[in-house]
Amino acid sequence: MKSIRKIALIGGAGMMGRAIAEGITGKGLVPPERIVVTARHPESLERVQVPGVKLTVNNVTAARGASVIILCVHPGEYKEVLA
Repeated sequence: MKSIRKIALIGGAGMMGRAIAEGITGKGLVPPERIVVTARHPESLERVQVPGVKLTVNNVTAARGASVIILCVHPGEYKEVLA
């Protein structure tokens, strides 16, 4: 199986993204330094309490080089995020 280089959780500072990041790192599936969580606002990133996970407000930077990209947004927001 191919190794996961990086996981980008786009909009991942919410409950869903935080749960995914905590689950992945808690089970030791991917080291936290290979996970990037994004949010629209820097204040939202303060809710992410997963040590070692990278945080940014730049979705493009987070997705660049990721082998897995997970959209952690409400269904009505995905078009705006992907634009």
